[in-house]
Amino acid sequence: MTDITDLEDARTFAMGHGLTRDIIVAREQDSDDGLEFKFGEVPINQTIANDVQDLVKRHLKHRIKEYQDGKKELEEYCLSNINRDPAPVQYCDRDDFPMYDSMESLVTQKVFPESSYEEPRPDFQAIRLKNGDEKKLIAFRKYTNRQVIKMTRKGWMMLQGQEYNKIDEGELVSLPQKIDAIYFDGQFFIFKQRSFEDTFDWVEELETTAVETFRTIKDSDVLIHNMGEFRDRVYSHRTKMRKLYEVSQSGITSELDMDQAKALIDEFDLELEIKENGNGEEGIMIPDGHRVWDVIRLFNNDHLVSPVDSSRFQVYGKEQR
Repeated sequence: MTDITDLEDARTFAMGHGLTRDIIVAREQDSDDGLEFKFGEVPINQTIANDVQDLVKRHLKHRIKEYQDGKKELEEYCLSNINRDPAPVQYCDRDDFPMYDSMESLVTQKVFPESSYEEPRPDFQAIRLKNGDEKKLIAFRKYTNRQVIKMTRKGWMMLQGQEYNKIDEGELVSLPQKIDAIYFDGQFFIFKQRSFEDTFDWVEELETTAVETFRTIKDSDVLIHNMGEFRDRVYSHRTKMRKLYEVSQSGITSELDMDQAKALIDEFDLELEIKENGNGEEGIMIPDGHRVWDVIRLFNNDHLVSPVDSSRFQVYGKEQR
């Protein structure tokens, strides 16, 4: 079972001497076979190589200390953890990572053709540390355009030695200062969930789960009259899709019936309408887009009554005891 010692092992590896330090840039490619990247190595000098290794060491030390100080938990990766505060450090086995094939060559391939940060810009960058036995630690960081400063015709100055010299052309590229996730010894450790998911298009996983969850809702005892509009509004809003993912993991879709739904709508004063269709069947009519949240939370069992004063709450995050 994965625990903090696995992250400590990664840090110990990153502290090793004689490691090869690479910066790899990745550009997403058009493919009919799913997510695919083209990788290239950015040529760097010894100083930059030292700096990126130090970045990995510092970041891992910081994350481990947060765990040791009780500021962070270490948990198995889950899409619904995006709303956790504080966000946990998450781990994911490579066999459970659907997009592993898209980055496997970073683990298996020794060298890549030379590349750069020039256009077309990369989608992400990876710092790769490897030892003489070809064991590798890979640190991921999403690329942003803020990393590149283009020289304008007004010119830029840079202090070189004792005086400023003018820079008329070219680009300045900032090194990654943070890490979204690492891969080491068959495990991913994820520090910035949203950036990591954006890098590897996990929105497709959300959409796949949404399709299955909508099917479950349609087959349930709770009828949604404007189901098509419900689906469209969820598909167009990633946060709603994430919440629907929670429903797929821990919701009460199969247990909830129409009488219970009506009672909850009435007790918690939800702005959802109960109407009959042409066949005389009672169901929920969602009056507007904002009320989609009420339907999702209905299926997610997000309504609680205080045992102290009977106050009623619609909760936005819960931990089962």
